[in-house]
Amino acid sequence: MNEPFVIESVCNHLKKNTTHFWIDTHPTLKHLSFNKFRLNIDGHAPDIFGVDKYNRVFAIEAKGIDNIEKAIGQALIYKKGVMYSYIAAARFKLKRYRDLIESIGLGLFLVDESGNIEQIEPRFSYAPIFLNDVSNTIELLLAEKKPSIRLVKLGKTQVLNYISPIFYTSLSNPIEKSSLQTIITRDWGVDLFKDSHVINGCLYLGLLQEANNNFSLTPLGEGFCKSLLKMGYNNKILIKIKKSLKGNKKLYDEEPELAYMIRTLYERKIEYQQFLKILYSFNRTEISMDEILEVVIKSYPTMYINIFCNKKMDFEEIRKYYQEGDYEKLKSREILEKNLNRNIYFAFKIQLLHLGILCSIKFSDNRSSSSFSGKFEDYDPKCDIWVINGDLK
Repeated sequence: MNEPFVIESVCNHLKKNTTHFWIDTHPTLKHLSFNKFRLNIDGHAPDIFGVDKYNRVFAIEAKGIDNIEKAIGQALIYKKGVMYSYIAAARFKLKRYRDLIESIGLGLFLVDESGNIEQIEPRFSYAPIFLNDVSNTIELLLAEKKPSIRLVKLGKTQVLNYISPIFYTSLSNPIEKSSLQTIITRDWGVDLFKDSHVINGCLYLGLLQEANNNFSLTPLGEGFCKSLLKMGYNNKILIKIKKSLKGNKKLYDEEPELAYMIRTLYERKIEYQQFLKILYSFNRTEISMDEILEVVIKSYPTMYINIFCNKKMDFEEIRKYYQEGDYEKLKSREILEKNLNRNIYFAFKIQLLHLGILCSIKFSDNRSSSSFSGKFEDYDPKCDIWVINGDLK
């Protein structure tokens, strides 16, 4: 009995019990058709994690017939991030360790050769230090239909561009992708044949939907379009506003009502809510990126890996430092230069400035509240200040 068989058997059992779950993205599980996501709990990735019908967050470490002692150690680590932690393995093998496993507060999934499961609940649990991070991740995965499109990974563009497609289609009249690209490129001056961020942004915000290479408005998109028109914002006016936003001019400063309307779309997104929750947790208006990174790295490791790190990140290296508890190394320039997603302090920050969540102020020293567009070698997280608009809290 091998590990993939155990994982598949447990997942089939979970499906019967109305449980939301994901399996790890490890290559050996590629053939399994279950939802996949890599979770990070203190540098370790559980084979299965999720939330059950009682809203209890859980993680499962699976083995076949070997390395049960190692599984026990990993399952104990998962207790830092979940309410209930389990070990899944061959029934005959786990029975030898059952008393030990139950005595340390772990549950069991005993799997037989036919894939039948006996589930034994943990005897007790305690408050996990990474529970918020894991719960936030599950909430995001449950809420987002397109988790591959992430808010902070959208490229640099004026936030008005994200709503530009809504005037060229409707709920009942789809438009072919190349036609939409041609029209917006012509009217808005954004080359959609080279830049997918505008359409991705509109999809992400829930205004647009795609089917068979055609785009149409969602019910939300149609309602949003009608609201803009009632407020006097048509396509030509929005293009004119966009052209007027030169230099340091921000949408919130010039058109606060319009910025607020667009901000309501962002506020529906779980990762946006999570990020703002972290900003507001400092209970002051000026926070450096260095301080933000410290909180995210220590308390939200999955958010750090999936949002703050770029696609080329060295996951094994990051995991190594998490396992060693070396948070200073994770925050070092050497590691950040290789792994930090530039969009966080560049494009994403620009969006928050346009929406009025952040505001720009001048400092007498080398600190800056603007977005940083240069090379990382010239970037200092301690001088990158995120100034919260106090009126919006």
